[in-house]
Parts: sequence; C-alpha cells; structure tokens
Amino acid sequence: MTGGELRTRLQPEAVAAVFVGAHADKQDGAELMAATYGLTPAETRVLTSLLAGRTLAQTAKALGIAPNTAKTHLTSIFSKTGVTRQADLMRLGHEIVPPIGPTT
Repeated sequence: MTGGELRTRLQPEAVAAVFVGAHADKQDGAELMAATYGLTPAETRVLTSLLAGRTLAQTAKALGIAPNTAKTHLTSIFSKTGVTRQADLMRLGHEIVPPIGPTT
C-alpha cells in the first residue's frame, strides 16, 4: 500500500484497508450457487425466491408451479448443495455472496 498517488499519503503504519460498497442481492446469491452447484434454471428460480424470504408455498404460487413441483426442486437443491434443511440452505445462500459486487 505504498505505491500510487493516493497511497503515498497513507501513514506507513497502515496495515489494512476497508472497502465499502453495495451488498449483492439475493439474485446474485442464487446465481452464484447455481453456477457453483450446477442448479437448473428452475431450481435457481426456486432458490432465488426462497432467498428473498418467501416460503416454499409462496414460491410455488409466485412461480406458477404446483407445491409438489417446488418441493421436488428444493429436494434437488438440497441434494446438489449437500444441505438437508431450508435454514442451512438460506445460511449457505447468504454466506456464498461476496460482501461487495464486482468493480467495473
């Protein structure tokens, strides 16, 4: 952290930097999980809805699918991600998202 015009004004004792930015949204978390775990587009839509805070019944209704179909997708998501409970899936979804979005 000693090179560059802005960095030359830092005290030599500086040992850390803090970056502040917008937190990625639930869609980003679902898409990252889809890429990581090989989720299908339908599974990704279900996961996105769940990460947004909807119940499985609300997800089925919002996506226009039968509750059993939503449950089948959730079971497949569990299998692919290695979790067995919805709470663990939500935790994984929130942990996998980087704290800030990519810089452009």
